[in-house]
Amino acid sequence: MFALCINENGNRMYPIATTVSQRFKEFLTVYQVSSTGTYLPERDAVYLRISLFGRVGRTCAVRPDFPLRFYESFHFEKVS
Repeated sequence: MFALCINENGNRMYPIATTVSQRFKEFLTVYQVSSTGTYLPERDAVYLRISLFGRVGRTCAVRPDFPLRFYESFHFEKVS
């Protein structure tokens, strides 16, 4: 994008480049995760880690029984 510059005498100057910020938003809701044929030993709780736009979200820990049920929402935003 270019902007037109006018000096104090009212004369036109060459266009200069300007920056435009962009905003990206993503709303993500995780209800459950399933994986057919996968077995998790019942040692510790598990959680889901989501990385999007350089941001990280993490669910609460749940028992390692499939399907993993989370019912959590995330909001990721990036401004560039």
